[in-house]
Amino acid sequence: MNEQEFLSVTELNGRVANLVKSDTALAKVTVEGEISNFKSHGNGHFYFTLKDEESSLRAVMFGGSHRNFGFPVENGRVVRAKGRIEVYIRDGSYQLYVTDLSPGGVGALYLEFERLKAVLSDEGLFSPARKKAIPKFPKTVGVVTSDTGAAFRDICNIIGRRCPGTVIKIAPALVQGQGAPASIVAGIKLCEKSGADVIIVGRGGGSFEDLNAFNHESVARAVAECGVPVISAVGHETDVTISDFAADLRAPTPSAAAELAVPDAARLVKNAEDDVARLSGRLLQRLTETERRLDSLHGEIYGKTPRIRLSNMETGLKQVAWQIKNIMSRRVEDEWNRVTAVSQRIDALSPLKVLTRGYSYVTDAGSGRTVTAARGLKIGDEVKIRFSEDMITAAITGEPVKIEL
Repeated sequence: MNEQEFLSVTELNGRVANLVKSDTALAKVTVEGEISNFKSHGNGHFYFTLKDEESSLRAVMFGGSHRNFGFPVENGRVVRAKGRIEVYIRDGSYQLYVTDLSPGGVGALYLEFERLKAVLSDEGLFSPARKKAIPKFPKTVGVVTSDTGAAFRDICNIIGRRCPGTVIKIAPALVQGQGAPASIVAGIKLCEKSGADVIIVGRGGGSFEDLNAFNHESVARAVAECGVPVISAVGHETDVTISDFAADLRAPTPSAAAELAVPDAARLVKNAEDDVARLSGRLLQRLTETERRLDSLHGEIYGKTPRIRLSNMETGLKQVAWQIKNIMSRRVEDEWNRVTAVSQRIDALSPLKVLTRGYSYVTDAGSGRTVTAARGLKIGDEVKIRFSEDMITAAITGEPVKIEL
């Protein structure tokens, strides 16, 4: 080919494709590697990458080649993939078209996972005796996760709905990648120093590699050694990490962690009202039974004894009655104290009680929806601000300012 001749990109990729196709060794090849970036599409096709310590290879397995392999096809699984190598002319790339899969060796990440799990377990780091109880009525909840992810929004929404007035302190952290473990450890320490009563550590779902930051030894030790109870909420229900074993409580999802972190205020109020009604009914029943027994005892004495004995017994009866009344009075006082305590719990959980301490409640003036973050507003929007005794309408005149811990 002289200097005047040239090939188009398509022609060059076509020549390379023909060279690969003419190599019979590449027409039927078996490759061992660890699955990553696995995706199963609705059309039944599998798309994934096979990798080892130094290289990676794109692979695809069409739905017609599927069968029951006897093992889960998932990220982190080492497999032997049979198929052919072809060049995708449009992109100038090549990939393995897989026709069959069989188990291979154990993935490096899984090996490290099992090794670290065994080491920390032998140290007693996962012992139930180390677990701290989650507080029933936390005032402040610390959250260590990405402040831009869906997991944080879900946690805020659920806590705000279940227990209005609970303070949420976010410690923004990287949740995957090289710097993620150190970022998560720093977030845990920051929440602990900030006065949080309980800390949620986690992120949304992802591949085994995506969640691997929560399998790091430094993260597991930070979770276990934290002076504040920690709830681990990593990925979905089927995902398990080292942090889950080290935490005081494991939640299947970040949303479930929010439900475990705070009580349902509405249900507590309803239970307290039921307790008051039940205690009041029990008191009334006891008093009625006591009066009936006293009336019956008076009738028996007056009908069966002489006047002198009757007088003596009447004096004794009055003393017994006085003692009974004292006992009942103390019981009534005890029951009343219990009712008062329940009422105080109801009052403390009341959203209006929170407003009297200087907080306010903001809603959109048009739609009436609750405004939980300034980033949802823009200049010119009108909001209604509810205080403990009155309300005012205000207009937004400036951009949101992010508040860091």
